[in-house]
Amino acid sequence: MGAFTLKNGMVVSAGKEPYDGSLSVADGKIVSTRGPDSVECDLGKQSYIYPALINTHDHMRGNYLPRVGPPDGTYYLNWLPWDNDLKASPCYAERTLALPIEDGYLLSAYKTLFSGVVTVNDHFIHNINKDILPTLPVRAITGYALAHECSSYELKWGDGIPTEHKRAVDNGWPFITHLAEGFDTEAMNGIPYLESFNALDNHCLFVHCIGVSDDDIKKIAKAGASISWCGASNMYMFNVTCKIRK
Repeated sequence: MGAFTLKNGMVVSAGKEPYDGSLSVADGKIVSTRGPDSVECDLGKQSYIYPALINTHDHMRGNYLPRVGPPDGTYYLNWLPWDNDLKASPCYAERTLALPIEDGYLLSAYKTLFSGVVTVNDHFIHNINKDILPTLPVRAITGYALAHECSSYELKWGDGIPTEHKRAVDNGWPFITHLAEGFDTEAMNGIPYLESFNALDNHCLFVHCIGVSDDDIKKIAKAGASISWCGASNMYMFNVTCKIRK
């Protein structure tokens, strides 16, 4: 992968104030000293050096602006009316129906990079993205199993929760699904729904979780599952987000 040094930048690091500094990389890893063959780029203290971020939840085919949401002063009960509004919008017609899928993914990849993200999970079924993800100028996770959501009105992605979860376990992959993205009875029953398939464990990555109960949180923690928090999206669509501190 070669070696390079970013010299005279403003380094941003967790728990510290930004400071003047440089960063050297060799063979894809940060190193303490610049090697003799390292290519040097002098930033002249005009640019920041940020950590590379990981986005655990995106829909790269649908990652575009302007946002589609509820009418001013109102909010959704669950994700389904938002999906209906999205698919009736001019933005959807332009970006999903008229634009070649490869171009849509490329636009999303650059938006991802410009946000400081270098590793992303694209929450779509593999027959949509499997040939595209390896071609993008960003690292996209390809080893994962998924469901759309844990309710009867989910979009039927993948081969069903039991099969997809088993695939995750067999391959050492994450099993990724939206969970409790809403406040109707079914949305708030996602954890028992997964338990009925014996599909609650440390392979699970749950997205949103705005409707989980305190008991659900305890079960998620006990199982060793993970949460992908989408706070800005939740507030825009529902005026509430998951109980992130709990």
